Amino acid sequence: MWDLGDEIRKYGQFSADRLDAIAEILTYLNMEGIRSQPVLLKNAETARRTWRDRTSFVKFAENVSYGKLKAAMPLLDPDFGSERNVPSAELVILVQLLPTATYESVLTKIRELRDKYDPVGFSVDLDMFYQNLYSSTEKLREMVETNDGSELQKYRDEFSPAFVLQSRKLMASMKTEESFDRLSKEMSANGLVSKGPRTDASNGDLRIVIEDLWRISRSRHSRVLFRERIGISRLGELSSLMKAAMSDEEIKQYLKSQSLLERIRSANG
Repeated sequence: MWDLGDEIRKYGQFSADRLDAIAEILTYLNMEGIRSQPVLLKNAETARRTWRDRTSFVKFAENVSYGKLKAAMPLLDPDFGSERNVPSAELVILVQLLPTATYESVLTKIRELRDKYDPVGFSVDLDMFYQNLYSSTEKLREMVETNDGSELQKYRDEFSPAFVLQSRKLMASMKTEESFDRLSKEMSANGLVSKGPRTDASNGDLRIVIEDLWRISRSRHSRVLFRERIGISRLGELSSLMKAAMSDEEIKQYLKSQSLLERIRSANG
């Protein structure tokens, strides 16, 4: 995993979108008929950032399953410990559990740490967030570009125009701190964050993206971290697609603008 993260870091130095090299990698893999989970690539990127050298990562990860490693990684990320003032001794206990404890025991310890140091739940696993963001964007893109009537109707039944508008303001506010200061006055958790358990509806990933983005937006540190780790380009795509999916007329406008952009790219390429 560390090796994969190192290759992603090297690729990012030459990619067209340095803030989202993984999206570029996934696009290329899809063109070659290769399926890959975005969260796996983000986990590899996080492993490379957390452990400076390969030897220390191998020593840590030896005899630890990917499932346990994936669950623990957000808490072992240095940013989580520094922002939440988690004593290193607490994280050492978690690390010592990983090789021998059951998956369920590891999850119990992780829940204990989150309840103690992040009780409000503002800390979001950015690797998993990227997975949900990517899958939501691609699902909406396919829905819009194929004009899938039944799926579009489900989307329109589930998400009101007010929800879409508030969601798009939230995404726009993440661009800069100036944008956040200007738009945050127009945003409210009402309608964006569910009071009950997370939905298993057809657009469940999208609902999770918006709820987690709201939590990220509550802390300046989290907003800055989001821009560094995720970037805002994919938020812009999702925002455009959410608007397009609201009506047949919006879809026409979206497809027309995408066609124009493609012609411009071809002319410049």
